[in-house]
Amino acid sequence: KKRIDVIVIDAGHGGKDPGAIGINKLQEKEVTLDIAKQLTKMLEKNTTLKIINTRYEDVFVPLWQRTQIANNVEGDVFISIHANSTSKSKSIKGFETFLLRVGKTEEAIEVAKRENSVIALEQNQDKYTDLTNEKLILATMAQNSDMKASEKFASIIQNNLEKKIT
Repeated sequence: KKRIDVIVIDAGHGGKDPGAIGINKLQEKEVTLDIAKQLTKMLEKNTTLKIINTRYEDVFVPLWQRTQIANNVEGDVFISIHANSTSKSKSIKGFETFLLRVGKTEEAIEVAKRENSVIALEQNQDKYTDLTNEKLILATMAQNSDMKASEKFASIIQNNLEKKIT
């Protein structure tokens, strides 16, 4: 079993990227930052873990920089908080827990496209062009080695949220 020492909390969106717009024009970036701050306080109060946030205020942090922050502090867990919305129906509600995995469903691919569309707001988009075949293979191997732990952690999150929210 791997010991968890460092958790990186990413409040999705921020700055010029508002994310989803909800009731009364509430912006996703505000919701995610508030949740991230509350989660950080809770973890710092109840654990000895080192907690690192990708942002502490309403600023735009490019996706590459978020991952760089996590890699620089050698984060064991990366939690990216989002508050997605749908225009399909106002009666749809609930929550989802996503994890990075190789076998993506069509729905997961659509979510990834929507969330990664923020790259268009970034000034240095060339940060994403350096994914050689060798780097892709290494990234895939690293991802596969932690897959079972990620699935278990996502299941724990999902089950606990279900108990508290529904």
